[in-house]
Amino acid sequence: MATTSPFSVRLAPRLKERLQAEAKRAEWPLGFVMQKAVKAYLDAADEKRAAIRAVVKRADAGHVILGQAAHEWIASWHTEDEAPMPTVGEMGTQGRERRLMRRSPLWPGLSRPSTP
Repeated sequence: MATTSPFSVRLAPRLKERLQAEAKRAEWPLGFVMQKAVKAYLDAADEKRAAIRAVVKRADAGHVILGQAAHEWIASWHTEDEAPMPTVGEMGTQGRERRLMRRSPLWPGLSRPSTP
């Protein structure tokens, strides 16, 4: 059996009520419901972080479509001269500078790409 340790947390009153109501509906102890909720949150955060890393890796390898090409393609929809869907190509310097320049404190494993 896994061991647990006490952990205190402050919750907004409405959130606490919802949590207590869920534990009652599920007929589970409140601590168990809280543990499941925290685990689900952390698992989702891990999955999101992994997906972001995978996309950054593909972008670093040049598997991107420039935003301008996508915008031009969308703008051509339902016109007589509808453009073909853009294809994956080289980013060029402009694409590299624009790509994922923001760094979020929620995702510390990601960092701003260095420019050549």
